[in-house]
Order: sequence, then structure tokens, then C-alpha cells
Amino acid sequence: MSTHNNFPFSRLFVDLALQIMYFAATPDFQSTLNNPYACGLALCSVSKAVRCAALPRMLHTVLLTRTSSITKFVAALRIQKGFTVTNQLLFVDYTIHIRRIWIGHFPDPPPSAPIAPSFFGASPPESSIDFSLLAPVILGAPSLGLDFLSVSLLHDCLDWAWRHHTPAPGEDDMDAGTSSARLTLPWRTSTLALTGCFSRWLPFTSTSEGSAFLASLPSLILLPEFIASEDLEKVQGPANARSRVIPTPVNLGSGIPWASFRGLQRLTVPLASTAASTIFVEATYRDHFFGYIESMAPCDGNIDVVLFTMNAPPGPSRIATEEWVDRAMQAYVQEGKGDLALVDVHMAIDDIWKLIYFNWDVCWARGFSTNKGTVGDSSDN
Repeated sequence: MSTHNNFPFSRLFVDLALQIMYFAATPDFQSTLNNPYACGLALCSVSKAVRCAALPRMLHTVLLTRTSSITKFVAALRIQKGFTVTNQLLFVDYTIHIRRIWIGHFPDPPPSAPIAPSFFGASPPESSIDFSLLAPVILGAPSLGLDFLSVSLLHDCLDWAWRHHTPAPGEDDMDAGTSSARLTLPWRTSTLALTGCFSRWLPFTSTSEGSAFLASLPSLILLPEFIASEDLEKVQGPANARSRVIPTPVNLGSGIPWASFRGLQRLTVPLASTAASTIFVEATYRDHFFGYIESMAPCDGNIDVVLFTMNAPPGPSRIATEEWVDRAMQAYVQEGKGDLALVDVHMAIDDIWKLIYFNWDVCWARGFSTNKGTVGDSSDN
């Protein structure tokens, strides 16, 4: 005879029961499950009360890695819109609960030049993207992650929001980088994380909405899709063995319209190195030799990735973004100074092309968690 006694969930204190549901509904980005939202979705089917408790927790971080994910997400938004008419008890305003959202590769290539009425023109009918539903959600999240190949999707959202936005008195004359102007703009993005190849900025720099968007961003995270593995190789010098300073930030900065980021206060970029013993490293930046700093020599082939965060200098007198970024990089390569935090990112090595690929979407979804806390994104809570 079984001696197991079932404990009724209803006997728990309400606060404890809610905490259990919050924990269970939190997306599981640590496991290898195909759907990190599976447990939360199951809870939403239990009852209206459980759905009301679980859904906001499940929506905190939304990861849309495929075009099909975006289409299904828009379908979910359309269902919510229908609930406003058919069953308001089931309606949930996603814009209130989504704090972080990631958009993967949306395969609509940008044209070579702007076309009216928007930069990319109307979306193809087969995409089934209703920007009146999607734009408020994407632009309402304080933290936005984006594959740079999906720049067309972001710009279409900005275009829709800009055209349907009623400016406050005097807003057209305000600097979009100031906090007072940010309150009146049709987006709440405070941290933008970009991955891929950052070479197509024309949709932003050639349009009013794009320029205002870049100028309003206080925090930017640039994540390369890959780096050359040869940059991690050990180099033999005449006197001491030395390894190269990984030039990822320099490569990332090439071609970026820094003058457009007038409100930028924080820039985060990754640095990669091999786990090793202490040696002297040749410090270089923009092809200038600064001497040697103490660093790590490759020994076992393991690759460590850290996020390097640079902050704009304090004070009322603001210098150009490119200038303080240059100063921060020089301070790092000359003196080893910088805000560094180790992150856990999945990598794949292409032996043919000698490239190391990074899976940043899952790493971003986890919040760049480290022993020090959260890196580069102040909108997680």
C-alpha cells in the first residue's frame, strides 16, 4: 500500500503559491528543450487564475529566433486583440509585461537606396506582419536584441510608430538624446543589442525616425556573429612569447555612425581570449603600438569570452561618442583598465574557414548572467 500523501496546492499560502507559479512559468533558457516556454504555456491552460499569474512572467523575455516565430507571435497578438471584443477576461496587454525581446534573422534584404513612403516600402503580403500590432510591442520593450539582418523589420516598426505618433508641443525642436525628449518619443528602447555584421546603417541615418531612434539610445551592445580563430593564436616574439590583443572592438567600430548616437552613455562589446598562463601581451589599438601589458598565453585551447563595457565620461561637458570610445579602448590596451565580465556563450568552430561563431541569442536571453550580475542591460527587472 502506498504511503504517499498528496498535498493540495490550495493549502499553500497565496504568496507561496504565486512564487511557485512564477518560477515554473519563467522561460527555461538554460536547458536544451526546443521550447523554453513549454512549462509556462502548460500553466496557462490550467485555469484563468493560473494563466493570469503565469503569462506576465512568461512574457518578461521574448525570444523570436525564426521568421516563423515572428509570424506566430503576431498571430498571438491578433488573438489578444480579438479578446478585447469577445472575452476581455482573457485579454493581456503584451506591451505592459514584455521587458526584453529578441528578433532573429528576418530574411527581407534591404534595398540599395531609400524609397517612399518608407525606407523599405510595404512588407510583402506573404509575411503576414501587422505592424499596428507588432510595432507597439517591439518598441515598448526597454531592452531590444536584434540580428542586424533584421534591420528592415525594426525600421518598419519605427516607420509605423513615427507616422502614428502625435508629437508633443515643441518636440520637433528637442534633442532626442535628452531624457525629457525620450519620454515623448514613440518607443521605450533604452538598451539595443545588435549581432551580425554592422554595415547597413542607411535605414537609420537617412530617415527622421531612424535618426531619432539612434540619438535616443543610452546603451548599445555590439555582438559579432564570428571572429577569425587566427586572432586567438599564439605569436612568437624575439624575446617573449606573446599573444595578440583581440581586435574585436576595433573591427566592430569600423563604419558605425558614432555621430548619430548623441545620447549614448554606455557601449558594450565582447573580447575573446584563450585560457592560459600569464605572459606579456603586445598592446595595439588602431595599428598603434603601446608596449606590453600582462595577459594570458594560450595553453589548452579553451576560449573565454568577456563583455567589455565602456561608460561615457561624467559631467555636463559631453565629448563626441567616438572620442570617449577611443579613450576607453586606449586605456584598456595601454593599462588593462576596463569593466570586464565573463559570460557563458555557446560557440561553434568552422575548421575550414577558421572562424569561431557565437550563439548570442540564448546568451542574451539569459541576461548575460555572470558572477557579477547582469552585464550591459539595465532593463531586466
